[in-house]
Amino acid sequence: MAAVEKNGLKPAMYFIRFKYGPGRQILTFELWDVRAFPLDSRRVGNPGGECRTIEYNSVERMVSRIYGWR
Repeated sequence: MAAVEKNGLKPAMYFIRFKYGPGRQILTFELWDVRAFPLDSRRVGNPGGECRTIEYNSVERMVSRIYGWR
């Protein structure tokens, strides 16, 4: 979560889903902004532009990439 905070984001504002990449070297964490879920604001895409993906390299033990969704 330090990588999330380092990028000026608040961990409590996200639901997280993760999956392993090829060879289980890269862990992909999909951060879903909680505002993407209320029925009155649900729409296609990335509401508010706050959903993110974090890729973590388990061999190098570091975050290799953080990017927003389009």
